[in-house]
Amino acid sequence: LWSDSFNQPIIIDHNCSKLEPIPEWAILQARDSLHIAYGHTSHGSQLITGMSSLANQDTNLIGYKGDIYCWDYYPGLYGSNPCIDIDDYFRPGDLGHLGSTQWAAYTRDYLENDPASGDINVIMWSWCGGCSDNTVQGIQIYLDTMNALEQDYPDIKFVYMTGHRDIWNDDTLKRNNQLIRDYCIANDKILFDFADIESYDPDGNYYEYANDNCNYYDENTNYLGNWATEWQNSHTEGVDWYNCYAAHSQPLNGNMKAYASWWMFCRLAGWEGSPSGRYLDVKVFLEGPFNGTDMNPSTGLGFLPLSQPYNTAPWNYTGTESVDTIPDDVVDWVLIELRDTTDASLATGETIIARQAAFLLNDGSVVDLDGSSILAFNHSIINSLFVVIHHRNHLAVMSANPLTELNGIYSYDFTANNSQAYGTDAQKDLGEGIYGMYGGDANADNTIDDFDKTVSWLNETGLSGYLSSDLNLDGQSNNIDKNEVWMLNKGKSGQVPE
Repeated sequence: LWSDSFNQPIIIDHNCSKLEPIPEWAILQARDSLHIAYGHTSHGSQLITGMSSLANQDTNLIGYKGDIYCWDYYPGLYGSNPCIDIDDYFRPGDLGHLGSTQWAAYTRDYLENDPASGDINVIMWSWCGGCSDNTVQGIQIYLDTMNALEQDYPDIKFVYMTGHRDIWNDDTLKRNNQLIRDYCIANDKILFDFADIESYDPDGNYYEYANDNCNYYDENTNYLGNWATEWQNSHTEGVDWYNCYAAHSQPLNGNMKAYASWWMFCRLAGWEGSPSGRYLDVKVFLEGPFNGTDMNPSTGLGFLPLSQPYNTAPWNYTGTESVDTIPDDVVDWVLIELRDTTDASLATGETIIARQAAFLLNDGSVVDLDGSSILAFNHSIINSLFVVIHHRNHLAVMSANPLTELNGIYSYDFTANNSQAYGTDAQKDLGEGIYGMYGGDANADNTIDDFDKTVSWLNETGLSGYLSSDLNLDGQSNNIDKNEVWMLNKGKSGQVPE
């Protein structure tokens, strides 16, 4: 479960208060491997009440992955589904005031004398108002005491926290929170940045003069509103946010704390996440398997390889992506390429910043290896982001326009119209206003011509399996591939800048 040590801090902040990027496998892994003890009072309960309500949502909630978010405080509430183990209120109180270490004494007593602590591998304590009136010396006592617990119990991960926002112009609280952040970053600790999470709305807008109830002000203390209720009123309940009780605050704050909690648990259970909070949400169709509405999946046909197939020329991709089984609804592997430049015409190979093999689902979604999560990437964007989609026997396409970004998610839909792909008629009209990548480039030389027939199709016709000449991806190479795909596209070439 654990590596010997973290070689970098795990900082859970507003970039982590998103549900959609967290893969299902990571949630299940956290659920099955973590045993958490959590000490808190009312403010800290926002994590728990947010998680409780999240577990009772339905699939209309964006990013929701089914009935897997339960925790075991209420036995039987979630039926027979396994739940993550949280010993909530494992000892009374919170982190206290002015250098108090009573919480640490409670922790040691729990670990040494309480049978319930036998399998605990994560311990968390939150603040109430204790961070707001603390001294520099008091914060240092907190940090030193946490570090001492880590040294004495090396098999347990201890989660540091910042204090909640309460007085909009309180320089003492801001100073104390920053001391905790700086220490955790410098010493590779695990930090749940409570204050940072409730300083931003889901669109990434920062509220400098705000309190924990999400009321915000200008620099002259004039009240301007409540950003959480304003955001909730302009978005759809049950889709963009869900109703929950969040002590001293608004439901949206409970939402974000719940998402961030699951993000943290998944990181602790082995998910790498994306430190930069950047994700890729791309949709594209392949002509060959397109059936008029979506694409025919290859899952179950038995010919898709378990490892990425782009490790040969012309791609020469050295990634080690592989799976034990092919997820449901997968059409094929694709190779994703990110390019950073100022204009599509300048997006040559020299501007490539990242490549990754991924799965293409029958609805056109490009997803990670779990078959559902959008892709994460850790690279900073200097100019604008363009994406290239490679497939083994379809002509590659590149976005004609920069990807749009919202909350760290970069999105692009190639299927919407022909102008979405860079070049002139760089995609094929599949009917009903839907566009997709041209099929027929069996030898992957970026041109659909006689070589695709003589080099690939003539050598493979009549065979079955994962074949370059199987242009409709049904596991067979035959006249249908030649007549209904290759012949119709002969003469077409890819237009991705080289």
